[in-house]
Amino acid sequence: MLRFASNCCRSSLQQGGLNHRLVITSTSNLLARAKSSFGMMDINYLHGNKHAFEPHMTNSSSAFYSMNFKSRANIDHKLDKNHNESTATSNKESNNLNSISKEQSETKKTPSLSVIKKLINLAKPEAKLLAVGMGCLAISAAVSLILPIGIGRLVDTLSLPPEQAINQLKFIGYGLTGLFLVSGVAVIGRYTAVQTAGQKIQKRLRQKLFDSYMRQDIEFFDKTKTGELVNRLSTDVEVVSETITHTIISGVRSLVEATGGIILLCVLSFKLTGVAVSIFPLLGIGAVIYGKYVKKLSKNYLDELAKSTAFAQERISNIRTVRLFSAEKKEVKNYEDKIDHVFKSGRQLGIARGVFYSAVNFGANMSMLAVLALGGFDVISGALTVGKLTSFLLYSVYVGISFTNLSQVYGDVMKAMGSSERIFELMHQAPRIEISRDHGKRLDQVIGAISFENVTFAYPQRSEVQVLKNFNLQIKPGDVVACVGSSGSGKSTILSLLSRFYDVNQGKITIDGVDIRELDATWLRTHIGVVSQDPVLFDMSIEDNIRYGIPQGVEVTKEQIIEAAKKSNCHEFIMSFPDGYATKIGERGSALSGGQRQRISICRAILLNPKILALDEATSALDSESEHLVSKALEEVMADRTVIIIAHRLSTIKNADYVVVLDEGMIKETGTHEELLQNDKDGIYHRLVTRQIVGMKN
Repeated sequence: MLRFASNCCRSSLQQGGLNHRLVITSTSNLLARAKSSFGMMDINYLHGNKHAFEPHMTNSSSAFYSMNFKSRANIDHKLDKNHNESTATSNKESNNLNSISKEQSETKKTPSLSVIKKLINLAKPEAKLLAVGMGCLAISAAVSLILPIGIGRLVDTLSLPPEQAINQLKFIGYGLTGLFLVSGVAVIGRYTAVQTAGQKIQKRLRQKLFDSYMRQDIEFFDKTKTGELVNRLSTDVEVVSETITHTIISGVRSLVEATGGIILLCVLSFKLTGVAVSIFPLLGIGAVIYGKYVKKLSKNYLDELAKSTAFAQERISNIRTVRLFSAEKKEVKNYEDKIDHVFKSGRQLGIARGVFYSAVNFGANMSMLAVLALGGFDVISGALTVGKLTSFLLYSVYVGISFTNLSQVYGDVMKAMGSSERIFELMHQAPRIEISRDHGKRLDQVIGAISFENVTFAYPQRSEVQVLKNFNLQIKPGDVVACVGSSGSGKSTILSLLSRFYDVNQGKITIDGVDIRELDATWLRTHIGVVSQDPVLFDMSIEDNIRYGIPQGVEVTKEQIIEAAKKSNCHEFIMSFPDGYATKIGERGSALSGGQRQRISICRAILLNPKILALDEATSALDSESEHLVSKALEEVMADRTVIIIAHRLSTIKNADYVVVLDEGMIKETGTHEELLQNDKDGIYHRLVTRQIVGMKN
């Protein structure tokens, strides 16, 4: 059919001599470029490269150049380049989805109206910048729509007498040059405005989301994976911002060009327009039916990818354990099995996409052949000039590309809706324990009396297991109380409840007679100093880590920091570092030893100067030398404070005013160290101490 159309065109134009031969050659080149552009359309769409055509569509001069003057080799090179860029984009999107949980992959198919309203409100502050971007887009889109008409007239000019043709060529050339310059400036303005708006939206969204994270309960972090939260903060925010700015604006451009292109197609030839667009309903029906199958395969691929990524993340995070058990080869084999599933599901997805887009390509090409055939007859009959047929073919390509971009925009918007729905859910999730300073009382003075009254508690993620059962404990101001017991007896839970990481299920905890649920949670925590078994330090300087516990707005001098460091036996080793207090200590304080980290933590507590001090097995992981230094530091910080000690070691327990023995969430024994050893030799405490003494001797 294509050959027949070409023969028809050639036979009708042979009478025109050299100029007509030039027209035939130019027409053939244009048709070849148009067909190449159609071929490039579905290749890039297959790989999800939504910007694959921006070099053609956003810069009219580039479109003119690529469609009319580039060699086939250059087009093939561009195809390869777009293929590589598309593959990289797919890989990036796959990596971005690595930490998405199964819950996320089952996001609602249709976004709620409230999410759309929130997205609009999110974009409102940047309305002026987005309006500038839209205006620049309208200019560049208008130039793109004018371009095929100019090319058509250029082709028709070649059949005019030489002198008249030269004048027409100059006029068209100057006109197109001016349009290209205007379009170029518009493209610069569009990208500048839209990129600026996008970055502002990202900044604001990340600030709000991180603020929400900082306000959530500990229960929230117990139930939510860290990787998922980080992914929301980085990738999903970028996806939402990109959709609000570049994707939607690109969609508007494609919609304008598709609408304008169809109108101009109808102006050129209503009959040929009907033939050109007849394929779209069939493609739409096929996309809906076959798309469900592809979506199922895509979900399976992402699930397998998430599993393999989670496996790799866990093994890398625990590489010391892997190395300790010489399990490197075993883990490599396990990972190979995981990624083999990814490969198989990815291959299946690729085949399914290939079948679909091959059908789309075939339908589009057949539509083009039909247009060429009927257009050839119209040229022969004189109903259409070669230039108008050329313009029609170019508009057909524009419309096809625009519809392809619109389908890609729809997919991107749906993905962004899923991401934004989860982001807004996290942003507006209200914590059970409000940390705002506007909530709760503040005591004028903290004395340090603590009371646990009939406290029953189970962790939210294990609600069927009661960790504390009708727990009662009264601690007088200035008392040092040691809580001991076997693992799982509820010792550390006491400190978590006192710090109000969780609220009790039954009963109440009071400080100086006031229920801590009535107190400002932020204020409460500034009056409780905690030194844990494995203190967490941040990747910043030693001085900044020591300052970390000081409430915002409270000034602390360098002299006060040095004094606290001396009391906690830190100053000497800190000054041994070349940078002293400015020394960066790495992630989680990896540049320091366990004993040094512990003493920094104690120094932080001394500087905070709380009335209540909680020591959670603060020396259990240290060697004897480090324990001695830490114990001396603890003696300094424990003076004139109410202290709760969670401990196993005798050296710490013996100094307590009295000992509380826990078992199965209840207090079984109380008394001083000596009383418990002498009065009940069959008791839990006596047994625990005896085991420790025997272990030390062995």
